[in-house]
Amino acid sequence: MVTSFSFNLVGKVKEVLESFALQGEPDKYYSAREIAEKIVEFYPEDCCKKINASKNNKIKSLNDVTAQICAEITAAKERIKKIQTIDILLNGVGGKNKILFRYNSGSQEEKIEPLNEKLENNGLDSDISESCLYEKLREYLFSKGIYSMRIDEKTSSNTKGRGGNKWLFPDIVGIKDSSKDWYDGVKKLSKNLISSEVFSMYSFEVKLRINRSNVREYFFQAVSNSSWANYPYIVASVIDDRAKDELLMLAKSYSVGVIWLDYKEVENTQILLYAPGQETPDWDIMSRIAEENKDFRRYVKAINDSVQLGEIRENDWNIGKFKDR
Repeated sequence: MVTSFSFNLVGKVKEVLESFALQGEPDKYYSAREIAEKIVEFYPEDCCKKINASKNNKIKSLNDVTAQICAEITAAKERIKKIQTIDILLNGVGGKNKILFRYNSGSQEEKIEPLNEKLENNGLDSDISESCLYEKLREYLFSKGIYSMRIDEKTSSNTKGRGGNKWLFPDIVGIKDSSKDWYDGVKKLSKNLISSEVFSMYSFEVKLRINRSNVREYFFQAVSNSSWANYPYIVASVIDDRAKDELLMLAKSYSVGVIWLDYKEVENTQILLYAPGQETPDWDIMSRIAEENKDFRRYVKAINDSVQLGEIRENDWNIGKFKDR
């Protein structure tokens, strides 16, 4: 009997396959063993905890942990198959019972097409509003290692006048510590030398539905209030089929990422287009937002505290409710 690994195995399989695709071999299939080895590489602390918690010393080394994760991946193939961006090849090359996995890395058009039905309605109830999406997005971002907070335009000085704030303030902002899993000595050195580069800033403009009539307005609103960040994104829970091509074309042109947020099942949320990232945020725009918005000033302070501490201070981000999910 295979003992369940301590973290979300299916989620980790998805993350590893995405990383393989981003490294330049998007159409290649990988064995459970190759995926397991990468999970051990990505999460060494969790694996060491597994060794320490092993009864009767059945798991004595990282090789033993790798073998166990490999077995768990094979056993979980039916659950993994439900992930829309993962393809499974049964009885693949290398043996009768060989099972191979890959990230579905076709063109953006090919990736999005299977989602059309969900993109267009997403099972949303008529009483769902844009504000209902904020916590769902924050929950998803936390699962990706991004600490986020809400920016409420109502906390601003309102010098832009009625309706003008939506072009200045994003809905959600976040930060990610790229060094979280680094060796402690290297982490300390990086924070002393280049802490501003280790912490990446994110900004998210959230919309309930994007369609042909609003796609350009909503997109350029995202450009206006989020492009200051290292990684700006526009997020929607419903993307009409006739709007998605223009949305992706605009996003590619302006280096903005696109996220489809599954309101009903947050873990199925998909990044339709990754923001390529910019090395330096736009400090002038950040200063302008901070001068006018109390929530954004709290965000800036939380980042400063994290830089000084050398790691993200969780108490600043109200993420306790996501940690047990």
